[in-house]
Amino acid sequence: SPTPALFPPGDTHWQRRRPPSEWREFHFMLHQVQHVLQPVAPLAEVLEEWPDISEQLSDPMRQRKPQLAAFFK
Repeated sequence: SPTPALFPPGDTHWQRRRPPSEWREFHFMLHQVQHVLQPVAPLAEVLEEWPDISEQLSDPMRQRKPQLAAFFK
């Protein structure tokens, strides 16, 4: 004899109330990826080390010469 279904077809009625949002799905996935990639750092430690962090993230000083002087030669 067949085993009775846990959820008979008439008891599983479900309908979507609003259309799917690609932005909502993107937002969810973005946060999941950020959670995996971003390191966990305590706020107190970040504030204490901020001068070093800021220095390491900054671009080096540019060694560019002004072009205006060359224009008037």
